[in-house]
Amino acid sequence: MAAIFDDYGPDRVGYFFGLTGPRLAALTLAVIPVFVAVNQQRWVLATEMAALAAVVTVLVVVPVRGRSATGWLLASLSFAVGRAFGWTSWRSKAATGKAEALENADLPGVMTGIEVHDGAPKGPAQTRYAIIQDHGLRTWAMTAAIRHPGVGMAEGDRRDQYGRGLTELLDVAARASLISDVVFLVRTVPDDGAERQQWIAAHRRPDGPELARRMNDELATALTRAAVRTEAFVSFVVPETRIAKQAREFGGGLEGRTRVLYRWLTRSPRCSAAGWA
Repeated sequence: MAAIFDDYGPDRVGYFFGLTGPRLAALTLAVIPVFVAVNQQRWVLATEMAALAAVVTVLVVVPVRGRSATGWLLASLSFAVGRAFGWTSWRSKAATGKAEALENADLPGVMTGIEVHDGAPKGPAQTRYAIIQDHGLRTWAMTAAIRHPGVGMAEGDRRDQYGRGLTELLDVAARASLISDVVFLVRTVPDDGAERQQWIAAHRRPDGPELARRMNDELATALTRAAVRTEAFVSFVVPETRIAKQAREFGGGLEGRTRVLYRWLTRSPRCSAAGWA
């Protein structure tokens, strides 16, 4: 099992000296008039066509921050057309005050096919875990929040424990032959300092030293500018083609698929102790 990083991708290699089909066609059309003018011995026209071909080559081939000038032009035109027709503007129903069914996911574009279900009750507390269904991709998924202080200041034994937990998680996922993807997501956002301010308000003594008060205020101001909050999540994805057969053994439908996913969670102590949302 491996994580999928959608933010990065390998460079696309063209068919002819790194050029794609459309680029090669554009350069060919730009160069043909040069050879025609040379064949007719019209040297002035050939020079002018060669200069024009050179300009076309620069616009088509030379990358500007990973994209050619023509690529940027096409992207700008597409964005302008989408903005004119209102395709690029999206606001959630909750933000516009039009939210109706709060249990339905309010997502834009192709993500509208995602639906979140309440799973079957589990355990003495009758806890219900959320099941994420993607109607477009025909997949089922569950997501858990990873809560730990990180490995930056962890001792060697603690790091080994984290490594064994990750190995056990991936081993169970691979042996189950049910899961297609295990995805890890780390999200970093700026820290607004609200949590620190609440702690200071709860623990600051009115009769405390003025120097300590001033130092804490200055420290909070300096740290808030550079502080960030990091959240980590792990998700596993199960295709409908793999879960359908096992779900029929548990009664089929949403409840059957929920019980299959729950069964996988309880196969590993590391998974059953996670904070599944």
